[in-house]
Amino acid sequence: MNRDQLTDDDNMEQFGQDFNLLIEKYEITRFVLVLSRVRYMTSSAIGKLITLHRKLNRSGGSLILCELSPDVASTLDTSRLLTYFTSCPDQASAIAKLQP
Repeated sequence: MNRDQLTDDDNMEQFGQDFNLLIEKYEITRFVLVLSRVRYMTSSAIGKLITLHRKLNRSGGSLILCELSPDVASTLDTSRLLTYFTSCPDQASAIAKLQP
């Protein structure tokens, strides 16, 4: 998905199903989400990220958000979720954080 907003109109249910497919069928347990182009997220989109984070943590995996736009970082900070999620300033540091 390549959008500047993650809203209900973007079919958040499909967003969640796609991640579940990657986790359950392809057994991918480590994700780096680059959010540099995202300027706005609804609570529904944030809820999907929380669900993904919890699911990955339960299975020993991890989710790292990187390149947060100022607006998304502010939204997550206001929601007190900036410290809940692991985030990195860039892709290279996020990938390095995933290494054992």
